[in-house]
Amino acid sequence: MFSERFFGVGMFIVVLACFSVSSLGHAATVANFDFEEFDATSTRPSHPGAHTSITCSDAGLTLTLYRQGDREFDIIDLTGEPFPSNWNSRGLDPFCNTGRGEFIGDFSSPVTAVSVELTDFGGSNDYMRLEAWSEPGGDEGSGVELAADWADWHDSSPEYERLEVSAGPGEAIRSIMFYGGTQGLAKNNNYADNIVVIVPEPTTITLLGIGTLVFIGLGLVRRKG
Repeated sequence: MFSERFFGVGMFIVVLACFSVSSLGHAATVANFDFEEFDATSTRPSHPGAHTSITCSDAGLTLTLYRQGDREFDIIDLTGEPFPSNWNSRGLDPFCNTGRGEFIGDFSSPVTAVSVELTDFGGSNDYMRLEAWSEPGGDEGSGVELAADWADWHDSSPEYERLEVSAGPGEAIRSIMFYGGTQGLAKNNNYADNIVVIVPEPTTITLLGIGTLVFIGLGLVRRKG
């Protein structure tokens, strides 16, 4: 009798746990980093290089953004210029150093997908790239590259290119690396904005609750047995 009741309660709890985890696996929030909260430090064509890193938060997620080799960058004032209309008034500006120095963004918690928008002026032959990494630090960290998206771009602002990466099953993104530049001339001379991130909802509290149900259920069965 005890084993039958134990089996019945155990199966009920297993089904409940599977249902809960499956449902939570599809829940997510969206964080959008558009840099509107920062004071502008540059305008075209003046690019002094005022930052080596910035930190911003949205939807419970923190993004720490910097460039390889601690190279400087600016937050550019987009107003009065033919930038994409959805970029509003601020964007990332790497023009103080257009050589090596790709942007790296570290996330405070694991994420499942990221997109970034890039643009340039003049219709030159640009190569744009976005990479997702399993640990903080991008290609300078200890992780592995999970995914990449890239584009050969020949248009000009206010047009822009959106690059997107996502984690595979069982994977999580902890950082990104991105850049855009004119091929054969400069590796980092594209403006960037609107880093959009898919953040999975935490399952810890629910799973702890399921664990508590398991212990309660087993205790009830033992007492009745």
